[in-house]
Amino acid sequence: MHPVTRSDLDLRTEPILSPSSQIELTRAIVRYEPSGVRSGPGGLLEDLGLGVVLSETSDGSREMLDLGSGRRSTMVLQGPLVILGWVFSATLSRLLRHGIEEEEVLRRITVPMATRVLGEAGFNSHTRPLLLRLGFRDLARDLDPHEGAAIRFLLPGGGIARLHLDYDHAVVGVGIPDVRFTDVLVDSLEAAFPDVGILHEQAIEGSGVRTCRLPFRLPENLRAARALLARIRRGSLHLLARFEPERHRAVQDQLEVFGARDSLARLAESVGPVDLARAASSSGLRRPHPLESSSGASSGSQTDGAWPPAALTSQRVH
Repeated sequence: MHPVTRSDLDLRTEPILSPSSQIELTRAIVRYEPSGVRSGPGGLLEDLGLGVVLSETSDGSREMLDLGSGRRSTMVLQGPLVILGWVFSATLSRLLRHGIEEEEVLRRITVPMATRVLGEAGFNSHTRPLLLRLGFRDLARDLDPHEGAAIRFLLPGGGIARLHLDYDHAVVGVGIPDVRFTDVLVDSLEAAFPDVGILHEQAIEGSGVRTCRLPFRLPENLRAARALLARIRRGSLHLLARFEPERHRAVQDQLEVFGARDSLARLAESVGPVDLARAASSSGLRRPHPLESSSGASSGSQTDGAWPPAALTSQRVH
């Protein structure tokens, strides 16, 4: 037997988890949480929360490029971190050639990349929040295009209600000015989302906003995710017709002419109806895959548009 020394006992009170990581993440495609400070719950409309790590600094922060907005930002990535794969060095070089002010140019490159990544990664617990965010962006663009990923409703007598989606938990949140929180609004929500229990939350002190939360069942495949988003779309249109009938007519006219956006429809064939139970049993922690084979996939042989043809792996780094 080995005697327990005093230094062994000190581990009980010393920090165990380091706030920084020694893992090299440059070129990694990661899922992350974009800042919602400027936009409130739901985040910014264009941000997808799926980004490429462009570079790393000595203090542990990373420069990220969001594949939805083409926006670059510097942040500290904290675990657990979901890595969906790595881009080729040539692809990274192409992205770095565009400056921070060229978001529109970058979006023409990154949005197809995001679609390809999600299609190859498939539907699982790691990609589900990204797919719900992608689908809800369509809904917000159709009904209320503005900076935030939310749908706003002008309430009778003034004040604005704001509907957003919690992508991780499939919960619809409706923020309502506390002074406008009436039975009429609750009745309207119940009519818009029948058979969904409404959870009422008191306003955070000083915020002046009370939130109703409508929890839905987590979708287990892409078909269920699209059905959930279609249900949220119907409920949102019901609220729009109830509170702003003229705007509702204008939105309906636009949808009849151009049709509803449905980014997830383009992923239907590549993602498929993979159940989470099967995905959970087959996707454990895997060794990072650089996606650069030795047979002609090196950075020196890739063109500017190089993109990994192999399926991307999904993994969690703690």
